[in-house]
Amino acid sequence: MPQKPLSDLNACSKDDFVAALSNIFEYSPWIAGQAASVRPFAGVKPLFDAMKAAVDRAAPELRLALIKAHPDLANKTHRAAGLTSESSAEQNSVGLDRLSDAEYEAFERVNNA
Repeated sequence: MPQKPLSDLNACSKDDFVAALSNIFEYSPWIAGQAASVRPFAGVKPLFDAMKAAVDRAAPELRLALIKAHPDLANKTHRAAGLTSESSAEQNSVGLDRLSDAEYEAFERVNNA
């Protein structure tokens, strides 16, 4: 999704705000939804602080779901189908898409541990 200026995020509908920021926290659009209610933001840091505060205020089961929604690093199953474009770009930027089979196995051992 193309980046939106902060002024547009401050002025857009809640649905558009959530759509633009839904994957800042992996598969957890509820965080952007809660942050939308405290607009406008004077900068990106206050916006991110509001999103972190939404996580801090969330019920334990929502926070656990957030953690479980985050993909394991370099997991072949997730790489095949389950990564968001943001996570895929993040993992690819550090070379996790180019690991050897032995390196994948090492990541899998750590992920499972």
